[in-house]
Amino acid sequence: MLRRAVDDLHAYLGRKAEQAREVRASLARGRSGAFNGRQIALLTHAGNHPVAEYTVAGHAASHQVVLQTARTDLRDLEQRGLLTKVRRGRADAWTPADDLTSRLRNQ
Repeated sequence: MLRRAVDDLHAYLGRKAEQAREVRASLARGRSGAFNGRQIALLTHAGNHPVAEYTVAGHAASHQVVLQTARTDLRDLEQRGLLTKVRRGRADAWTPADDLTSRLRNQ
């Protein structure tokens, strides 16, 4: 029973690693200038952490940009269908689209 659990874990980790490689490859193949560096960093993270949430303040702080720039980045990714906006109290947050990897392949 323990062996099966370990095998299942290895299979899961293998799938997740493959998804992360696909995200990076999709971003590398994308049109020049399709995403800025901050967006590429966020999408790479989102590919590795599919339940992560991104906020304007967090994105601004991690990339040392003003709030409006961070908001523009997140809204652009939302409009492209790569992030989904959710309400958290009075603030907005964004989560990776359920099918982020396949959406990136089609960008």
